[in-house]
Amino acid sequence: IGGASFGEGVNGSVSGGSMMFVAHLEFTAMDLFPNYQPPPEPQTNVFSYTYTYYDYATNDYRTDTFTYSCNVFYVVGSQSNNSNYQVTFWQDNYNYWNVYQNAWEQIYNSTVAEMLLEAGQTNSVRNICESANPTPLGRASMGYEYQFLSIEIPEGYAIEYIQYEGHHSFFGCAERIDYPNWCDEDNDYQYHYTDAFWNYSEGPDLRHRETLYGGWENITVDLSLRIDTHIGYCFDSDGNSVSYDCQYDYGYYSVWPSSEYEFTLYYRFVPVIPVE
Repeated sequence: IGGASFGEGVNGSVSGGSMMFVAHLEFTAMDLFPNYQPPPEPQTNVFSYTYTYYDYATNDYRTDTFTYSCNVFYVVGSQSNNSNYQVTFWQDNYNYWNVYQNAWEQIYNSTVAEMLLEAGQTNSVRNICESANPTPLGRASMGYEYQFLSIEIPEGYAIEYIQYEGHHSFFGCAERIDYPNWCDEDNDYQYHYTDAFWNYSEGPDLRHRETLYGGWENITVDLSLRIDTHIGYCFDSDGNSVSYDCQYDYGYYSVWPSSEYEFTLYYRFVPVIPVE
């Protein structure tokens, strides 16, 4: 209308005296970091463990070094189509070796089962075989920014936000990264958030209704991912807290290798007459 431009990648229709638009975007961390190479799955690693056990054939104790694929710690539920049934040894070792369910004894024998139970509880084997903690690809301390949408508001039109919906799902830690004991391996989970994960360059919050903005000149509203920090205690070399003014990257506001984003915004332009 009137030769006005409302930006690229948006769909709109004319209804009465206003135009209704919808901007819908879906993208993942792999879209933002196409050169990222994920580390190999730890199941493919191999470990060796020295174990002393009773040998009935010689009626004596002997010490041997066993070498196995790390896949032995991932067998429970490995053939199930239900991900809830797929349980690693470190998530729950009950079905791997106990008096009622003993997957390892069915696959090997009781001696090997006892050896694997002991080996799986050692840090050296766990470091080789357990999935490494995911690390954010984009975080505030890296200075990472990503602008995903620009909305142009021509002079003579005001914008009104009608409906917003945003999603961010990821596997990792949602808390303060590098804050002591907050983002260790026990705090990595699958998260799904429906909240404000963006920054806007000017104007009202996208969630505000019945609020008009613009009309007096050409305006561009830039929307970008919110990559943010949260404040926390500072610690000295001995682990003692010394103040409360340190900034820590925040997991929810970081881009993880598994991050998936969905952004939907309905808005319209209302004709206005600038008064000089």
